[in-house]
Amino acid sequence: MRQLVTRRSFSAMLGLAPFMAGCNSAWWQNFLNNPMAQVQTFEQGVQVALNAAQSAWAFILPLIPASAQAQATTQYNNAVSAVNHALQVLNDGVAAAVAAKQATFDATQFMQAVSDAVAQIIAIIDQYKSSATPAPVAGKMAAPTAPVIPGYADLLAAYALRTRFGLK
Repeated sequence: MRQLVTRRSFSAMLGLAPFMAGCNSAWWQNFLNNPMAQVQTFEQGVQVALNAAQSAWAFILPLIPASAQAQATTQYNNAVSAVNHALQVLNDGVAAAVAAKQATFDATQFMQAVSDAVAQIIAIIDQYKSSATPAPVAGKMAAPTAPVIPGYADLLAAYALRTRFGLK
């Protein structure tokens, strides 16, 4: 299990590599020169966040009390749908800008909507991770500890990179 978690974390970090590369003024100049390519970079980072969220959710869901699982699943699925919808709106904006041959394109508003939707996923995971309690181990009297949630740290790391794009 630990090896699988390590492998997933490493894979997620590899996915973050292009998203994290060179957070400096050269990146900003690239954004000004080719905003469409930078929107693609942003979307790659969002995909990393979604993959990490899926790992975290798959771990948390079985630990949520059975009576709350249906509601939790509905909330999570709605949040993921909101991210996908916001990404579609962003892509539609990019397509419209390309079709109109706009020399400049300000995707900030669309990207902020995506970022806000990812924040909702994090809020849902945070809400339910506190109620997720691992099953007791037979013969152990140790105090319960919060489980380490696979993908959660990667999700937060990917979300934190939104500031690179000037997002809140």
